[in-house]
Amino acid sequence: MADDSDSKTRATGFKPRLIGALFDTRFSGFLAADMVPVIYRFGIGVAALATVAVIVWAALLSWIAGAIWLFLLGPAMFLTLVVGLRVMLEFVLAVFRINAELHAMESRLGEVVRELREADQILGRVDYNVESVDRRIEAIQQEFPRLAFWRKGGEKKPR
Repeated sequence: MADDSDSKTRATGFKPRLIGALFDTRFSGFLAADMVPVIYRFGIGVAALATVAVIVWAALLSWIAGAIWLFLLGPAMFLTLVVGLRVMLEFVLAVFRINAELHAMESRLGEVVRELREADQILGRVDYNVESVDRRIEAIQQEFPRLAFWRKGGEKKPR
C-alpha cells in the first residue's frame, strides 16, 4: 500500500499533505514552496501549448511565417517562457528560504538572549568582587603608613 502512495506521489507531484494544506484556513504552513515542481511542470506544458498555437496561427497566415515561427521564433518563444517561469519560481523559493532562515535565526536569538542574561549575571558578580577588592586595597593603603612606621622603628631596612 505504501508503494502505491509513493508511486502516486511521484506520478502527480502531490503529496498527501499538500491536499490537506489546500484546505488549511489557518495558513499554518507554506504550500507554494511545495507546489513549485508541479507549477513548473504545468508552466512548461502551457508554454509548449502556447508555442504550438502561435506556430499554427502563423502557418495559417502564410507558409513563410509558419516556417519562421517553427524554426526560429517558436523555439525562442518557448525557451523565453520557460526561462521566465523558472526565474520567477526560483525567486519565490528564495523568498521562502529567506523566511525559513529568519525563523531559524529568531529561535537562535532566544538562545543568545538567555546566554547574554547569564553572562550579565556573572559580570554583575565580577563587578561586585572587583569593588570588594578595591575596598580592601583602600583599607590596606590607609593602613600602610602605620605599617611603615612600625617597620622603621623596630627593624632595619634590608640592603
